[in-house]
Amino acid sequence: IKADGGIVDLDVRKILFAQSYGNYVKIFTSGKTYLASMTTNELEASLPEGQFLRVHKSYIVAVDKIEENERDVLVVNSQKIPVGITYRRELERVLAR
Repeated sequence: IKADGGIVDLDVRKILFAQSYGNYVKIFTSGKTYLASMTTNELEASLPEGQFLRVHKSYIVAVDKIEENERDVLVVNSQKIPVGITYRRELERVLAR
């Protein structure tokens, strides 16, 4: 990814979640946060399908990193992530597996 003023080779298995910032995306890993020069849609298209899920217009989460699922909030790495009503049905379907 193009991040932090250079090119970063980021292992997708380390990504916890990503948050949109306009034409940038903040990518959170357990060790570091990266500010990537891409949109949330571009990031979503580049991530492995089934391993990551859009849960809000501004958030993508790693499915296997979800610690808790409340009605309108997910917990990932002790961080609360909002769940948009548009994305709730797909989230419930994925977590039911």
